[in-house]
Amino acid sequence: MSKERGELVLKCRWLDENGVWSSDEFVTLDMFQYDEENHKPFIMDADKAYLEKHPEYVERRKQLENSREDILKALMARQKHEEELEKKRNTECTNLQLELLNTDKCVERFRNGTKYGYHFEGTTILPAKYTSAEIIGENGYAKVGFNRKIGLVRKDGKEIVPVEYKNIDIINSQHGIVMASYKRVDLWLGDEYFSLRSDYDDKKQSIIKEDENGKTNYILQTNTYSYSYSQSYYGDHPICHKDWSGFSKSTLFTVVEEKEFCIIWINEKTYLLSKNRLSAVNGSYSDIKSIGFDQLFIAKDLSTELWGVIDLQGNVVTEFKYATLIPTESEYLIAQYEKESATYGMIDYQGREFIEPQYEALIYLTPERFAFRKNLLWGICDRMGNIVHEESFTCIRRTASGSIMASTLESYFTKWKVENNVPSYNDNVMLCSVNDDGEIVYTEKNIGQYHVRHSGNLYSILSSNSEEFVSYSLSDVLFVSETAAIIKNTDGESGLFVNGEYEYFDGCEEIEHLYGEIFKLIFYDGNIKLYSSEVKKTSENSFMDITHIVDEMLVVKIQGASCDYSNSYKNVYQLYKGIDRLSSECFSSVVLLDNGYIALQKYGIGYNVKPTWKLANKDCTYLSDREYDSIIEANDELFKVSIDGSEGIVDLNGNAIVEKNYCDNGLILTRCFADRGLEDADGTVILSLDEHFSSIEFLGDTLLKVCKQNKYALFSIKGETLTDFKYTDILCREDGTIQATRNNSVGCLDVNGNEIADVKTFAGGYLKSSYGDYSVFNDVGEIVIPTGYSKIEILDNDGILALWKGDKVAIGNIANEKTELVYESVRSIGNGFYVVSRTISKKIRVRHTGYGYRGNPYTYYTSDNKKEKKYGIIDRILRIVITCKYSSISDFDDKQNLTTTNTNGEKKTISLQKLKKKASHVLELSVGTEYDAKVQAFMPIGLIIKIQGKSFVVHKKYLFKEKKVFKKGEYFIAKYLGIDENGYPIWETKLNQSMDTE
Repeated sequence: MSKERGELVLKCRWLDENGVWSSDEFVTLDMFQYDEENHKPFIMDADKAYLEKHPEYVERRKQLENSREDILKALMARQKHEEELEKKRNTECTNLQLELLNTDKCVERFRNGTKYGYHFEGTTILPAKYTSAEIIGENGYAKVGFNRKIGLVRKDGKEIVPVEYKNIDIINSQHGIVMASYKRVDLWLGDEYFSLRSDYDDKKQSIIKEDENGKTNYILQTNTYSYSYSQSYYGDHPICHKDWSGFSKSTLFTVVEEKEFCIIWINEKTYLLSKNRLSAVNGSYSDIKSIGFDQLFIAKDLSTELWGVIDLQGNVVTEFKYATLIPTESEYLIAQYEKESATYGMIDYQGREFIEPQYEALIYLTPERFAFRKNLLWGICDRMGNIVHEESFTCIRRTASGSIMASTLESYFTKWKVENNVPSYNDNVMLCSVNDDGEIVYTEKNIGQYHVRHSGNLYSILSSNSEEFVSYSLSDVLFVSETAAIIKNTDGESGLFVNGEYEYFDGCEEIEHLYGEIFKLIFYDGNIKLYSSEVKKTSENSFMDITHIVDEMLVVKIQGASCDYSNSYKNVYQLYKGIDRLSSECFSSVVLLDNGYIALQKYGIGYNVKPTWKLANKDCTYLSDREYDSIIEANDELFKVSIDGSEGIVDLNGNAIVEKNYCDNGLILTRCFADRGLEDADGTVILSLDEHFSSIEFLGDTLLKVCKQNKYALFSIKGETLTDFKYTDILCREDGTIQATRNNSVGCLDVNGNEIADVKTFAGGYLKSSYGDYSVFNDVGEIVIPTGYSKIEILDNDGILALWKGDKVAIGNIANEKTELVYESVRSIGNGFYVVSRTISKKIRVRHTGYGYRGNPYTYYTSDNKKEKKYGIIDRILRIVITCKYSSISDFDDKQNLTTTNTNGEKKTISLQKLKKKASHVLELSVGTEYDAKVQAFMPIGLIIKIQGKSFVVHKKYLFKEKKVFKKGEYFIAKYLGIDENGYPIWETKLNQSMDTE
């Protein structure tokens, strides 16, 4: 800005006439010129100045512009030629693809480097641009991929589905229905594209198929959730819980697939597809149905909602002017002209009228016959409208096989409905067969004086003079005699037809003929009753089941009583003769035997009582009062039965039969069920059956082995009792001696039944044993150790004995001296020493570690008792040389040494000399004796005391309560009371006032 003149000053440079830039100069606005063509200011037109200075370049510029124009024309001509070539190639490729689409040929996959494409006989259809590609499959499609996405190529080489999806579903390969999904759901009908959903999440949504009335619905199923807040917080924010609550569904599209076409419904619009081509219909109709004739369809206009006829290409065959059109599996259509009229007629697919709209309903039966409805009744007419059979039927229909069935029963008015000329048949309705003229067609069968006619599903009964007793209203007829029949009507109720009269029983589902005039009535509620057609009366009670057993005898099953421990509730069967009860007894089972007699089983009153059987005649009278465990066999002469597990024979009058077995010694063994007896050849009873012996065996020629109540006794051959029944077994050895077992011990008996004792001697006495009873005697026969021990063993010949009571053992001698009964085993190791063992309980401390709530570590201790078997040594004068403290002690070896092993596995060798020396210094404590004790040392569990130069341990629980503190060298009185279960001494202590402390 010029301060002197107050105007704008610019610093500029420009090209001169020689094309050279000038130096920087200051200029003002009045020095500028304005180019109106290019709309910009300038100081100097360098181009114009240059041409004025050099005029020879003007002509050259014109020539250059002309040549540039020629080049541009040539380029445009070349471009046009290339476009024509490209168009020609596209036309050839399109024709080739059309040929491939309509024939069995298809493109082939080829590879160029790492990419794949498709060509046919050298002609490239799709260039190599895919990283993965399949060979065209049998369905005419191949999946291709690029950048982890997939697309779909058709057999003609066209990329139907672009490579933008993760999932592709070929719904119908013949007609070209393809669905693809990835973040959206799209559909292809042939070459046409439809967007079904623009937002799709495969983690929350899925596409499912549902079939309904011949249509397939493709449904988008979405997970739905409910949200709730708990009383827990994360910081200051409440925690929200997300719970799955089900699915929400929406229909994407619906398709009906046929061989020559497909009908698709999308967003309430209907499309017709045939072999990858959409019809001209293209969504202009709200519904399309095939009429099953010459690829024609009835369609409903989307705007007028009227029906007409179109072909597969979408051409209108019959104009859209009908309120309703119904296909008839032929060229004819049932037509309703106006909805308000509610009358129906018939036209053909070209719209020609054959039957004027005059009927309440019109139904196709056969190509030549139609059923019409007038005044709520049905008749039959031909396709020209001529009435063949006047309206008289209450129900009429065409079966799957093409036959016509109808009925005149009034009850069928409510069995089926016809709405908008569409019948809703009840498949359980039973009808008669009808010919094309509407006449009932039947077959006839004569039974006695009656005629039974069968037509379709129905029956009728007529007399010999064609008098109709029962019209076509029966679904079943079964004659059980010439005058009686079991019948069932169309409502499912059963009844009886007897002597020209019929009777139905309310709620009766089925009837069975038992015998003569007696029938079994089964009701829908599960109850069963008896009925007599002679007196026309039913039984008073209802039953669960009824069985005809023999002649006029019936077995009925009743509802059992409530379950109890006496098992009497299992007696659920009763006996009936006709409709009357035969007896008041109830049974758990009734069986007809092979010989015609009846076996009756019954549970008695009481806990854990087993069922018993009785035998009865055909009239159910008992043969006897005898009860059996089971009935094994029945024939025309006898019964083979079982009582308390023993089999026996009973005659037809119920009397027991005694079986006889003749022996070689002339005697006869008798048997009656579990009882055994013995007779001589003359029949004189030696052992009576009344004694209830369970077995009798011969032992040699003079003795008998007899069993009673699982115990055995010895008898002479003459039946004299030699022993009591106290043995579990008796047998005769090969040497003739008799061996018997009592108290799990085996001994011998002489021929008179006296027990023979077993004697073992040792120095100074002997051991006598008989059947588990042991006693010890000295040399003069005096008893030293009486019976009472379960077992006594001789440890050595010096009279050292092992005295057992159960699983505990003590060591004793001939002087009746013995150790405490606390040991579990004992064995002699020689040299007058014996190894004993006992189980010692030791309390141990167990450490437990782990992680608790929120991962915090924890440690705690528990105590446990560990039991170990320990071994010690006792000498022949019953002194404890070594207490039970070792894990094992061996026998003396050749060098008279033994080895001990402690808990840690450490071994120690002790010589015989050292062991004897140790035994000589053993202080024998007598139970109940008081000793002067001196405090020697202190331990956590108590005190170490010294008695007569020997050290002992006194547990603190045995110390007297009056004194709390003890001093070393202090004296007190200790009374020895024996040892505890762990081998430790038991003491009783008290203060000694007469002695001073050190």
